[in-house]
Amino acid sequence: MSNTIKVLAYMDSEWVQGPPKSLLQFARSSGKAKDGLPGIEISLVVPHRGEGRLQTPFVEAAESAGLHVDVVRESGPYDLRVVPQLRAMAHRVQPDILETHNVKPNFLMLLSGLWRRYPWIAFHHGYTWTNFRVHAYNQLDRASFRAAKQVVTVCDAFVHDLVRRGISRRKIAVQYPAITPYGPLSVEAEAKVAELRRMVGPDTRIAVSVGRLSREKGHLTLIRGWGQMRRRWPEERVHLVVVGEGPERAKIEAELMREGLAGNVTLVGLQLEVQPYYEVADLLVLPSDSEGPAHVLLEAMVTRRPIAATKVGGIPEVVTDETALLVEPGDPDSLADAMYRALHLTEEKRQRMVKDAEADALAFTPERYRRSLIALYQKVLLEG
Repeated sequence: MSNTIKVLAYMDSEWVQGPPKSLLQFARSSGKAKDGLPGIEISLVVPHRGEGRLQTPFVEAAESAGLHVDVVRESGPYDLRVVPQLRAMAHRVQPDILETHNVKPNFLMLLSGLWRRYPWIAFHHGYTWTNFRVHAYNQLDRASFRAAKQVVTVCDAFVHDLVRRGISRRKIAVQYPAITPYGPLSVEAEAKVAELRRMVGPDTRIAVSVGRLSREKGHLTLIRGWGQMRRRWPEERVHLVVVGEGPERAKIEAELMREGLAGNVTLVGLQLEVQPYYEVADLLVLPSDSEGPAHVLLEAMVTRRPIAATKVGGIPEVVTDETALLVEPGDPDSLADAMYRALHLTEEKRQRMVKDAEADALAFTPERYRRSLIALYQKVLLEG
């Protein structure tokens, strides 16, 4: 087997969050052969609907990581003109492995037929529930996964979902994400921290929720639970900061008005740098209805922040009742109680909880991720 494995990876993302962060972290750590494992040479394919050069945070970060980036031109989410472009790129790169991430790249790779010539690994990171059209698109993954040589998902809970969809358990592998602890705050981050503290006022504790404003992330449950907490304990000096952007923003804003929380909750939109928000947080809330072992969760753990989260998907595979306050999804009352309890932990309980959570998170190292994914590449290549 060659000392370098060439991978043609197709990913549709503008931002360096979640799966894109894992891909770039892997690329940085695995470019050269070491420790008896081959190096990985990744050629990245991303879509672009505009004219001229594509410039997004993801593309810029990929190029900084040394990846070659190719653009496929498209006019919409399932533009079939992408298919011949993929074929041309594969013909030029001659990859050892094809790799796709999530529904659209998975399905377009299926249509390309390239999987008949090159081993194909299709990644599944969970599904968004934006609207009926997106839900319909999600169903396309069944056909894609059946054609792929290997399906990779991010937690055991998603394995069960895939098996229920008719995907053979034998072709599914679990690849948990990796986490790298943050370094010291930059000057810009320190300024953001100071700005956030001025915004909420002195002696006010801050709860933070980080995630795309999409239906499966449970923000309406969060707002209703926050409203319950404010009504049950009106004397509390607390403020909720929601970090993220997405299609549910208007519904969330409407719910804030109904709950009378406009002055007690701040939607700060998408943030390229989230470290300052962990720095000011007295509590991290993850209210999702569906979730893998989210980077947000691991980041809160390594920054030693108490966590209130729902018992869904991969979350209970990463935290337990000893390292987080876990509740059922879609239950504002239980979430309100969990948030209140998390903000009122004794110092001894808080320190024990965040210390144990940090230790658990630090087991998800980039080196473990590198070895695991390269071993999977080697397995696929040996099977032919």
